[in-house]
Amino acid sequence: MEEIKEVSNEQEVKMVEIPLSIVKNLRHILEVVNTRGFNWRTEELLPVGLIVKQTDEFLSKYGEVGNETTQ
Repeated sequence: MEEIKEVSNEQEVKMVEIPLSIVKNLRHILEVVNTRGFNWRTEELLPVGLIVKQTDEFLSKYGEVGNETTQ
């Protein structure tokens, strides 16, 4: 498994445009996986939590609720 590393100021951050719906769908997938009792390993808890937090912050900038569930 690839180790997750934080991006330093020295590294170039590549940007891509994606539809907001993809971000919402990815957030929903994380919510479903988490609520179905997926057993995260201890070393995975922080990276997963950071991704959820960053996704929620991103969605809130666009007036979307990060933890809403769509059917």
